[in-house]
Amino acid sequence: MVKGIIFDLDGVYFKNGKKNFIDNISLKFGISEDKVKEIFLRSDMMNKQYKNGKISGDEFWNYAIKEWNIKSTPKEILKILQEGYEVNDKAINLMKRLKKNGVKSIICSNNFKERIKVLDERFNFIKNFDFVVLSYEYGIQKPELLKKVIEISRYKPQEILVIDDGETIINEANKMGFKTILCENADKIEDYLHKLDLEF
Repeated sequence: MVKGIIFDLDGVYFKNGKKNFIDNISLKFGISEDKVKEIFLRSDMMNKQYKNGKISGDEFWNYAIKEWNIKSTPKEILKILQEGYEVNDKAINLMKRLKKNGVKSIICSNNFKERIKVLDERFNFIKNFDFVVLSYEYGIQKPELLKKVIEISRYKPQEILVIDDGETIINEANKMGFKTILCENADKIEDYLHKLDLEF
């Protein structure tokens, strides 16, 4: 029996956020998409420092601005980030049904504080979740971060369904005993549930 469902944020609860941000920074400042990705997606400053809560938003974004060689401010960059996100209505509808059925909705996300802040300011989404587990608060990332969900929810792995667009994370979650869905298309979240014979 599934007692809780973990929704990854980028790629499951939200759609197109990363892609739109990369596109918009590239277009606005005239730099290559690969240069944006190098800092935003692949840099140690993002993946080992910022998402683990070891540096502040100003530290990261001033680093990014310098590396991209652009004239901007952290506030402006975060505004561009905020504006590029859209909510996955199918995920929201699913969460409403889960609530009626007593199934908990859970965030477990490799993320940074300022992204959560600006997205919550725009969408007021945190209140929709029963448990919120974020990498910058614990200094660790998925798949290790999934263990915090077990600790906080007090559910067994087999009582939790992980919906994530990261294949490596899904593979590791499987090894840990979680039920899983690899969400390659956020619009098809209902189809994935049907394939697992899960109805809510």
